[in-house]
Amino acid sequence: MRVTLRGETRANLRSMLVELHRPEWLVFPLRLFLLVCLSLSTAQADEHLRYAQLGRCPLQNGAAIADCVVAYRTSGTLDAARSNVLVFPAWYGGSTADLVASGLMGPGALADTDRYHVIAIEPFGNGLSSSPSNSTTQAGTGFPSFSIGDMVEAQYRLLREQLGLERVFAVVGLSMGGMQALEWMVRRPDYMQRIVSIEGTPWPSSYDLLLWGTWRDASNLYRGDAASLQQASELLARLDALALWTPEHFVSMVEPAGVEDFVRDFTPAITAGRLLDRRYQSTAMLEHDIRRAFAAPATDLAASVRARTLLVVFSRDHMVNPAPSLQLARWIGAETRVLDSPCGHMGPTGPCALQQVRAEVRRFLENQQSAGTGGDHR
Repeated sequence: MRVTLRGETRANLRSMLVELHRPEWLVFPLRLFLLVCLSLSTAQADEHLRYAQLGRCPLQNGAAIADCVVAYRTSGTLDAARSNVLVFPAWYGGSTADLVASGLMGPGALADTDRYHVIAIEPFGNGLSSSPSNSTTQAGTGFPSFSIGDMVEAQYRLLREQLGLERVFAVVGLSMGGMQALEWMVRRPDYMQRIVSIEGTPWPSSYDLLLWGTWRDASNLYRGDAASLQQASELLARLDALALWTPEHFVSMVEPAGVEDFVRDFTPAITAGRLLDRRYQSTAMLEHDIRRAFAAPATDLAASVRARTLLVVFSRDHMVNPAPSLQLARWIGAETRVLDSPCGHMGPTGPCALQQVRAEVRRFLENQQSAGTGGDHR
């Protein structure tokens, strides 16, 4: 065994990484979990994935995605009134398969398919929905830059145009999925009754800008050869490991002598196309800010919100700083849960605080009288 770990073998670490996250290494989240790095290279469709052909998707920057595709999967029974739809966008670099594999979607899970008809959606730039890595007409750097808001508008078209849903019950997301949920809150305020953002953010803090900008810059190390691709991938893995857990938790997990072996195990084998996907999603997060559409965000944004909102943050999250979410909660009167875990951004995972997060979300979704934002909470 090359890696010296405290309390678990290398095999157990790899299993934990896969369980926690296979989200693609791109986390951000999510990554959100654990991601991050193991599954970036494994964003592949399976028999349950469906593809909505949306034609042309106009973007906020004036460009457009040609032959636009949004991939998604559904699980759980749609009730007769079509009133139990829960929309669950995937996190940064992650996929809907990661939501299932990490125990966040399924019977009795956070997105409970026994209770809800869950529609899990792949965001732009994850290699399944339209991305630089899979476009046949705008491949590579010919792919237009997109925003978190652009992801949401395409998801809205999927739900309305393709699936015929006039409204949904809730939009729930973790990390970059939480960012998408907050975009839903302001872009389509009457479309859902509940919003849940877990480790998301309404806009980046200065620390987020520092980290995510470094991710983007690290991806630019690739110069078209195998050596620079490996260099960029390893540097991103190091950055991810620094941000996913608290220093205390990482020290308890990995011995000093095992750091380099940990990095080797944590670095995914990815293609140049998937590295470019990560750069595009990083840029989308860097530019994310739900305040932009409002002249006076503290008042105008609050007045626009209709959905009851729950914001779940972790006080020691080094990947998505909780301060902006707490500021937003004060503006709109959202319900908040501030949790503490040495796992940091990996808090909403099985070995950490998944059960606590699941209980909070279930309580919020099931409580018809839960405190929420101002406005028309139907």
